[in-house]
Amino acid sequence: MKVLFVNSICGVGSTGKIVAGIYEQVKAAGGSAKVAYGFRKATKVPECDRYKINSKAGYYFHNILAKATDKTGLYSNLQTKKFIKWIKEYNPDIVNIHNLHGYYINYEILFDYLAKAKIKTVFTLHDCWMFTGHCAHFDMVGCDGYLTGCKECKHKNTYPKCWFKCRAGKNYELKKRLLCSIEDLTVVTPSNWLADLARKSFLGNREIKVINNGIDLSVFSPTESDIKKKLGLENKKMVLAVSISWNFGKGFDDLNVIADKLPEGIKIVMVGLEKRQIKKANKKIICLPRTNSAKELACLYSAADVFINLTREDTFPTVNIEALACGTPVITYDTGGSPEIIADNCGRVVSKGDIKAVISAISDINKANSKTFCVKHAQNYGINDKFKEYADLFKGLLC
Repeated sequence: MKVLFVNSICGVGSTGKIVAGIYEQVKAAGGSAKVAYGFRKATKVPECDRYKINSKAGYYFHNILAKATDKTGLYSNLQTKKFIKWIKEYNPDIVNIHNLHGYYINYEILFDYLAKAKIKTVFTLHDCWMFTGHCAHFDMVGCDGYLTGCKECKHKNTYPKCWFKCRAGKNYELKKRLLCSIEDLTVVTPSNWLADLARKSFLGNREIKVINNGIDLSVFSPTESDIKKKLGLENKKMVLAVSISWNFGKGFDDLNVIADKLPEGIKIVMVGLEKRQIKKANKKIICLPRTNSAKELACLYSAADVFINLTREDTFPTVNIEALACGTPVITYDTGGSPEIIADNCGRVVSKGDIKAVISAISDINKANSKTFCVKHAQNYGINDKFKEYADLFKGLLC
């Protein structure tokens, strides 16, 4: 079995780590695997099994042109043609595509080749970009344009940003034609929510399989620390919120409001804030910068009495699982795939924007009563088990 993975990043970030993990699983099972990626620094995959598709200069050239013309993923022609020559030399049995947005590859050239070469293709969707005419997420603005061809775009100023005239309708038709031209195409999503959207889209006639994102259970587990003491929260209820980046969509504004309405004995701790955001945050919130240490995160999750995730659009947030694995119940908005992670006795799902319900849940939830349930439920999301599901899928496609 020879598998080629294609993603914007390799070994870093959420999707980069997923790709590297599946790569390792395929290799461990005796298969051959290689990873092609954008241009940034790559880790976790040996250099002999990596192919860098673009350069930093090529990325910026693609980025600027794409924002000016709304043609994300339709530049980097020479780099993509060179990459295809490399694919022919490797001659993979399966190509597993992840994120193609990221200003590094021309998906039209790639898909035309995959269709003509009749290579078995597995497309892992981490967001909605591949079946819309422009945006990666549309849940927050309540758009259903992907059902009717994305004639008008309500989200052109979000990633991937469009400076001038939006060509969402043309992008939609192009993606539809290209993806429908690949005969042997399997779609994988990390959540039932995204799978349901894909089934309603022009991908609906393809096999769509759900393989949840997983976490490293050897790192994320109940962990003793003196974090509460260091933060001055020994006798208080600690409400933790963690994000790589903070904005309205991640719940920044709602947390500021909630902080004012909580009793004195309950304190919010936000992790991942930039200096400028710390200045804008409610003074009642304890603000911490971003950490790249999984062990430090495990200590924070374990110290918290409640984990709160007020994201307004998300595919399948692993922060929820990480918190549960550390024994901490989760409160989340009914958004995207986030509620799918919450089981009985493991937290609360509330309506998007219902701050009163969030405050009530924070007060009601007792970690001592739910810790065992949380840890047990998180065992369903072991990262190695999820990577094995991918390897098993690849083997099944070759039978």
